[in-house]
Amino acid sequence: MDAQPNVQKLAEAFTTSSTAFAAASHEIALVPNLPNFNDGQRLLDAINRVNTNIDNLRTDVNAVKEDVNALKTDFNTLKTDVNTLKTDVTTLKTDVTTMNGKFDNLELRMKADSLNHTARVYNSHISSRETPLRELHDQRNVAVEGFPRDSSTLMGLTGPAISTLLEAFQLPTNGAVEIRKRRFREFVGLVVDA
Repeated sequence: MDAQPNVQKLAEAFTTSSTAFAAASHEIALVPNLPNFNDGQRLLDAINRVNTNIDNLRTDVNAVKEDVNALKTDFNTLKTDVNTLKTDVTTLKTDVTTMNGKFDNLELRMKADSLNHTARVYNSHISSRETPLRELHDQRNVAVEGFPRDSSTLMGLTGPAISTLLEAFQLPTNGAVEIRKRRFREFVGLVVDA
């Protein structure tokens, strides 16, 4: 480190003698060696570099903040999309379950239709009132309670009983009892008034 002025000596020199001016001059000549004067530019440069680094750091921090905000927005969008997807999947599951139920019902109806077709063909060949009828099934492929055992039993049904049978097969229940019986006879395949 370079020699630095002694401020105390400088003060003493001004107070003691004329040789003091020479000493003071010597001490003043050493002033540029003070770090504040000699290294002042370096100090300013260092401070400017620190300020530049702080500004760069601020810029970087702001860029990171913007990136984090963009990530938050993307994450929220992704969350919304995932929730929409969950809702769509739930709706799809419900639709599939509904379709499965419809297919099951369709399968039951097709089985009932096939069974009923066979029964109608059989019943269409009956020529005696006492010949047992082949029973028809409803759309759930279930045997209908109260289905008449033969043509004679069918002809003896009361108005409420024939209406119950017609309702079970989703047939109209209007008209007189004889009209409803004839409607049911045709439905089960009886063509001859057996």
